[in-house]
Amino acid sequence: MKVFETLKKCMAVFALLAIPASATYVAVLETMAPKDVLSLEEKQYLTDVLRSEAVKALPAEMNFTIMTRDNIQMMLPPGKGIEECEGSCLVETGKNIAADYIAQGRVGRFGSNLTITVEMYETAGNKLMGSFTAKSSDVEKLEVEIRKQAKPLFMKARGNAYAQPAFASGISAGPQMVALKIQSIPMGASIAIDGRPTKCMSTPCTVNIPEGEHRVLAARDDYQDKDSLLMVEGAEMALMMNLEPNFGQLNVDPKYDEHLGNGNPIVVTIDGKTSRNDVAFKKGINNLPAGPHSVQISHPCYETASFNVGITVAKTEKFDQELKRGKGWLTLKAVKDGSEQKVPVWVDGAKVGETPFVGEVPLCSKVEAGDGEFRGVVAAELKVNANVEVTHELVKSGQPVVAEEKAEPEKEQQPAQANVDEKQAQASEAAADVANKEKGMSIAKPIGIGLAVLGAAAFGIGIYENSVMKDERGKYDDATFTSESEADDQWDKVKKASTLRNVFYGVGAGLLAAGVTVFFVF
Repeated sequence: MKVFETLKKCMAVFALLAIPASATYVAVLETMAPKDVLSLEEKQYLTDVLRSEAVKALPAEMNFTIMTRDNIQMMLPPGKGIEECEGSCLVETGKNIAADYIAQGRVGRFGSNLTITVEMYETAGNKLMGSFTAKSSDVEKLEVEIRKQAKPLFMKARGNAYAQPAFASGISAGPQMVALKIQSIPMGASIAIDGRPTKCMSTPCTVNIPEGEHRVLAARDDYQDKDSLLMVEGAEMALMMNLEPNFGQLNVDPKYDEHLGNGNPIVVTIDGKTSRNDVAFKKGINNLPAGPHSVQISHPCYETASFNVGITVAKTEKFDQELKRGKGWLTLKAVKDGSEQKVPVWVDGAKVGETPFVGEVPLCSKVEAGDGEFRGVVAAELKVNANVEVTHELVKSGQPVVAEEKAEPEKEQQPAQANVDEKQAQASEAAADVANKEKGMSIAKPIGIGLAVLGAAAFGIGIYENSVMKDERGKYDDATFTSESEADDQWDKVKKASTLRNVFYGVGAGLLAAGVTVFFVF
């Protein structure tokens, strides 16, 4: 058996020696994990996943050789299995098989989750080239994380940006440079060649590279990386790279009255942010990476809508539910000339009560107080589930501004020139007045009595119109109107009765005063 094992190792060495000396060897050792965390089959499967990602990142066309499980098993120290290799064995195995790079993963448990750490070393200097750590709830999701992060780790083994030609003695011309014109769909991808970034940060662009085989990588936010192996030759070449989307879409299309709140738009917040990649979230289509997201939709006139959504690549989810109108509490009183008044309160044209008013009012509503010509809009900025106190001053609607009139000074009277003729005329007029007064007193008393009777009658009519006004006002206060026009019609009746009452009161008072004056003075 010992002879057979020795023969197998010799054959493995000869097989490795048969590989060209310029090749770069990469070994992926078995994944380590406690027995109560992963089974042997699960550990071997995760190791195979790591090796497959190493093959993708370090292809044979670029002169890389990924060691197989059998190669590594043959080169292990005597009596040690491949699943037992860790620590010093990692470096020792790399040197035994002449591997330039060696990598290994270790799986553990943190709380209820599985964790994995993968490290890659350069064996010549025992230098850590890179590592990554991932966490997931089960081994299948752990595989997804490995496939996502392993390739960039292995690509660090590529070294220089461009493969250098083998040394040859003598004088030779340098490699022919080729202008590679790179385009992508969509545009705006950044380009890396042979594992190193270039000056091309946004396609379309042109990169000058030497003739030969090169690996071109295009990367753009929200799209899967595009990797292309290309033989570059001639003076110039063109390369078109079609990128596959790595995002889904959320269509935000809620039902609401866009005219409320002076036409303010809704605000969309996703995962606590209002924008992504300098693009603001909005009503309509929003691109999002695959996975769960929390969404909030807010508007000054509506309650904030919050929900969670799962986004799948190349699929569109839609939110088209109706937003719920927000409400706030309003405490309102009306005053006129410094005294508090009892007047009706209107919300969007419908009567909802009287002042003093306390009630819940929809946000962005038109709130009015007063009736008739004193009906006006209440300036109230309502807030969701908050109480706002407002004192509204009743002002006559459309009341014109009365300009202050200044009386002109009276012109100075020029003293009349006294003369004898004027004095005689005045004396004659005085004598005539005495005679007329004595004659008028005989008819003044009946006229005074008649005026007083008419004044009393006018007062009676005024009292009647006052009772009519009270009845119509009672109907106005007790009625529930379905429209603003009905309320205005009823108020016109109140106003008409009030006007007639005031007119007859005024006329009656005037006639009584005239009658008393005529009776006693004349």
